[in-house]
Amino acid sequence: MSWIEDPGDYEPIDLSTLGLDEAFINITSSAAENLWLYTLSADCYRCPFRRFASIPSGKSWVKINTKRALKFRVLPLGLPVTSVVSDTRFVKAKGRQR
Repeated sequence: MSWIEDPGDYEPIDLSTLGLDEAFINITSSAAENLWLYTLSADCYRCPFRRFASIPSGKSWVKINTKRALKFRVLPLGLPVTSVVSDTRFVKAKGRQR
């Protein structure tokens, strides 16, 4: 974050904690169960998605690195890692890089 910028006040997160190439993602879940956020770097060929963060029911914030494009998947807790690639019941999103 630039020293001349005032990030403002965005409760409950502190934008001044962001480093270079970082961003917060606001995730709102209406699922009754906790979920997992999985990530996959666009630079990785034939790599599996990796567990990144637990997502509780309600609103949560996750800090990510924006240096490279990421793909995201949101899946239920307890799902075997081998199922991540083939399970399409939940949200898929692709992060964009400038």
